[in-house]
Amino acid sequence: MAYYQFTGRRLSRVLALEALYRFDLLDEPLDQAISDIYERESPPPDVKAFTDQILESVKANLDEIDRLIDETTLNWPLERITTIDRSILRMAVAEMIGLDEVPFKVSISEAIEIAKLFSTEESGRFVNGVLDNIAIKLGFKEGDK
Repeated sequence: MAYYQFTGRRLSRVLALEALYRFDLLDEPLDQAISDIYERESPPPDVKAFTDQILESVKANLDEIDRLIDETTLNWPLERITTIDRSILRMAVAEMIGLDEVPFKVSISEAIEIAKLFSTEESGRFVNGVLDNIAIKLGFKEGDK
């Protein structure tokens, strides 16, 4: 898939999303997935750096990320969430937990837009609701990062 229409951090998130999707759906190691994606897409160094930050946060915090998602979607177990939506949620929560320089509202907004682009309009609303509740659980308030 060519991602030429995306730039900057949006491109980083899209690349991270593909790697997370492959990791989840195909059980492919994240390092292998992103290496293949980088070879195909040849993103600029700043895009690679931010993509790597997201994926490192996912790897370091996956159990906590999945626990937060699972606790927040009470009547919808993690396994029942579509692979693409689960990957988007993991990416956004990884940003909220591990990337202090990214305001949590930006992580949520980006995840919503990406869900609308790669999943469904309903997914955008679902992602918004889940991430808003996770932000509250993480202690973020209106004035926070």
